[in-house]
Amino acid sequence: STLINARHNGRGIGVDISADALKIAKINIDSHDLSDRIELLQGDFGDLSFLGNSQTTFDVILCNPPYLTENECKKDTPL
Repeated sequence: STLINARHNGRGIGVDISADALKIAKINIDSHDLSDRIELLQGDFGDLSFLGNSQTTFDVILCNPPYLTENECKKDTPL
């Protein structure tokens, strides 16, 4: 929401697989009066099917990856 707040005409979509994380994001968005400019979607960014047949284009894509322990980073299987 910081980037959207800094750009007076900015709009964005927030995506997270966690419903709890989206609840926190909604609180943050509401506290900055950005609910008309940011849409929240629950989904896995590794599988964009949650966007449906959208022809949406993006100027910028930002990521806040999960925090992993050293052991989690060494696993052979993808997260």
